Amino acid sequence: MPDGRDEGAADDEAVVVPFPQRGAERADPLPEPGGAIPGLPLWDEEAEQQAAAVGEPARGRGDDPGAGVGADESPVAGVPMEGSERFVRIAAEAAASAEVLSAHVCVSWTRAQEAVDALGDEWHPFGPKPRLEDLALRAIARALAEAGVSVGPAGMVIVEPEADRSFAVAEPLEEEFRRMVLARADGKASFERAEWVVVSLLPIGVERLEPRLAGGRLAFGLGAGRDGQGTVTMRYDSTMFGEGDAGRVLARVRSLVENPYRLWG
Repeated sequence: MPDGRDEGAADDEAVVVPFPQRGAERADPLPEPGGAIPGLPLWDEEAEQQAAAVGEPARGRGDDPGAGVGADESPVAGVPMEGSERFVRIAAEAAASAEVLSAHVCVSWTRAQEAVDALGDEWHPFGPKPRLEDLALRAIARALAEAGVSVGPAGMVIVEPEADRSFAVAEPLEEEFRRMVLARADGKASFERAEWVVVSLLPIGVERLEPRLAGGRLAFGLGAGRDGQGTVTMRYDSTMFGEGDAGRVLARVRSLVENPYRLWG
């Protein structure tokens, strides 16, 4: 029998479930229509059936998880008491099941290297000498900012054949790219204050790196392959980004790296 829907209507309407904040107030769709998020039951069918049949017994004030608020108030605004308890449990389980995830994107470093070489010639002999890592860090910072992430001080680790070199960039989105590079070269910023890190294996030609993630923050790895190709790898906490968000950040990084002339003032 007709169900009242248009024949061309999509059968995969999204089901939206409230989740804890992930940088901004939002709701995440389930992976598929009517599906459940692994490890996060959305309801207890047996308990709901029992409650519908016989009603839940009244609880004493001391047993009420909402004690301390009004008798009819809920710990989650606008949600009935039973529903609020369920969402609090879902939020706790989501935090407990947080994972460190990785994603990477293949990039061409050719135009970025050309841009860095051109800037080096223009700034010589009185300006700082830019590196490919400076441009990559700038592109990552821009992509994060466009995704709504507050971009704080960054750390940069460059792995060279004989040793590792570390730098700090206090303002990766400094209005003028030259000033950002100059501040990095002067070494006045503190690496210990870095909120996220870029680790580069470009000087030794290693294609891909998955950097350590310290302090629940972001980390990026830069790798180099043949013929100017390479990768940018992103390591992140799953409570900070979903897979789609991480993919969009990396896609934007690739776009900026491969079209670098928009990255400086």
